[in-house]
Amino acid sequence: MEKEKNFSNLSENDVGITEFLNTKNSGFSCVLKHRYSDFIVNEIDINGKIVWLKDSTNNIINNNNENNNENLTEESISNLLSTTFKPFLKTEEDHNKLFKFLINYIHKIHIINDKITLNYIEDKNTRKIFHEKIRFHFPFLESETILNPLTKKQEINILYISNKNYYKRRKIFPDNKKNILYFSLMKKNIETVTAISYLSKMLHRSNKTLKFCGNKDKRGITTQKVSAFNTLPNEIEKIVNSKNWNKNILIGNYEFNEKELKLGMLKGNQFSVVLRFVDKNIENDFKEIVNEINKNGFINYFGMQRFGVSNVSTNEIGKFVIKKNFKMAVLNILNTDCVNNALKQIKKEENIFDLFNDENHMNFINDIIKIIPNYSIEFKLLNNYKKSGKNSFQSSFNSLNKQLQVLYPHAYQSYIWNLCVSERIKKYGKKLIFGDIVKKHDSLYKEINQEENEQIDENDNLNENNNENDNNNNENNNENNINEESNKIFNDNFEYINESNISNYEFCDLVIPIVGYQVHYPKNDIKNFIEELLKKDEITLNDFKYNNNKNFNSPGYFRKVIEKPLNNITYEFLHHDEADEDLQNPFYNIEEHPHPKGNKFTSIRIIFQLPQSTYATMLFREISKNSSAGNFQANLSKNFKEKK
Repeated sequence: MEKEKNFSNLSENDVGITEFLNTKNSGFSCVLKHRYSDFIVNEIDINGKIVWLKDSTNNIINNNNENNNENLTEESISNLLSTTFKPFLKTEEDHNKLFKFLINYIHKIHIINDKITLNYIEDKNTRKIFHEKIRFHFPFLESETILNPLTKKQEINILYISNKNYYKRRKIFPDNKKNILYFSLMKKNIETVTAISYLSKMLHRSNKTLKFCGNKDKRGITTQKVSAFNTLPNEIEKIVNSKNWNKNILIGNYEFNEKELKLGMLKGNQFSVVLRFVDKNIENDFKEIVNEINKNGFINYFGMQRFGVSNVSTNEIGKFVIKKNFKMAVLNILNTDCVNNALKQIKKEENIFDLFNDENHMNFINDIIKIIPNYSIEFKLLNNYKKSGKNSFQSSFNSLNKQLQVLYPHAYQSYIWNLCVSERIKKYGKKLIFGDIVKKHDSLYKEINQEENEQIDENDNLNENNNENDNNNNENNNENNINEESNKIFNDNFEYINESNISNYEFCDLVIPIVGYQVHYPKNDIKNFIEELLKKDEITLNDFKYNNNKNFNSPGYFRKVIEKPLNNITYEFLHHDEADEDLQNPFYNIEEHPHPKGNKFTSIRIIFQLPQSTYATMLFREISKNSSAGNFQANLSKNFKEKK
């Protein structure tokens, strides 16, 4: 059994983050995320609009169909039939039938499954409107068009719904085409996946019905768009206002849309970050540091949060997913404090790996499920495993939200990319060399989010013969696998550096591929470096193609080595007397951030925007020359408190 490094001790070096762009800046001492409110993130949607939670009751669109039947009287029914339904009721007989049918219901003398038959409405659109109005005004009724087997004629049947709860779940949307609810979700010190799982559990539905554009930091206050299929605002408001609701999750700003959100459907993120306890004398130097970042950017590493907060880093789990070893993938996901503490409570001293090696491990699964939170990933995996039976590891993994499933293999690809960037800079510095790949100046190629990449498969025309059986013939050489379309995309947007074009480009134009089964690789020893990394992990390029699951296909794409803020960084030095004083307001779009007074401590608040899939912690690292690893920053914060 492979032993994995405990994530709590994971360092930047462990995930390939080793180099700096500007080595002249020696950095300065500071603490990042001393308080989780020191790190505020607001998503920037695909149209460039910043996502705010303006008000938790903003734009509520009521759905009153649940209570329609409670307000019905003989008079109101008569008025409805004489006005709203008059164009649809062809005869007086139809009118009287429906009136009596409704009166029987409100006087509770109806018979379940009883029905009436009305004359057929010839026009299809008119008939459709009639059905919709019946369901809206009388949600306890069902209407249907059927062919009478005796008369061989079409007719309309109206019947009572036998399941009392059914009509309460029926939803009326302002526009039938727009049954996707968008809303802003603000979370405080919670992982995105955990917040989504919790919301879906409270709504009593699969978390697959909830979609978001990207993961946000756990330790911080983050606001992002979420979409929910077939959901109304008052359903969410009902649970948000309940006693059991987690008050660290706020929701509002509702609107309806036709399409669900997808990973990668964002322009970027806006950050407001406080660096605490800096030296008072760095103000002049800091201006120069910020100007350098605005001008030249920073190394576009995948940040530490990319690699998870579990006991095992997500790139290690991703390695098992890519190798299709779902047993090891699932067991490593389950190797959390949550599960390990549950094991202790049921007096099982062994770890999760030992438990599953026990022939009788199914006897203990139910005991663990009773202890751990029912909205957790661990609960989802174990509950599915219990239902599916022994060794159902792939089924359990597939039970996770698709957006979570793909994070693991993408974390491994991110890890390989980080290692390649560090190797490239260590070996050749910040200059271009022959064989490098650069993005053309006139390129329209969209820099995409890695999660989005699963849906942007450049290989729809890929020869079906290029399957997993080709591994022996083409383990780490993908040149024959690159199809005509991918070659065209590359030739239109990128080129290899050679003697004739090297003077046309700068280091900031350099891209390095995210490893995949169909992407161009540098024509220098960086390609060899990638091959050696994969060989060490016993992974081939064809392992990134899943013939039986297109969602996991990873053709590969290009990522810029250097990234710059979308706008110039702005900053403010803050002087305060209380070490733990609130220095930020998550609603700073409406009310300004605090402006404290004092002189005992100095902190800096910086505000900036970054493109999607770019990490603010990597900008912080370049500015301060401090490690962004959570354990490192936590120790700094702890040591400062002890000194204080």
